Amino acid sequence: MTIDPGEVRRLAKLASLELEDNEILRFASELSSVLEHCATVSNLVDVATDPIRPENGTLRDDEVRGPTGAIDLGALKLVLIDGERFFVVPGLDVGER
Repeated sequence: MTIDPGEVRRLAKLASLELEDNEILRFASELSSVLEHCATVSNLVDVATDPIRPENGTLRDDEVRGPTGAIDLGALKLVLIDGERFFVVPGLDVGER
């Protein structure tokens, strides 16, 4: 997709930007390059990581699993600040710095 200088002027007006003619031409070129790159990237599919199209054509069976980590619900506190409710959680022990 190519962005022409008229489109850049329209976008600049919407964004309340004042651009010089040389900037309009530069942005038209740069925006066109960005859109071309986006189109290329959107057409890429990584078979190894795409869960919709696995290599063997079948999906794994659903498996119910428990939580991955223990949560101490007793450590959470509900507080009210300016009429909004927030949870306060204990800090993480990251060791000395």
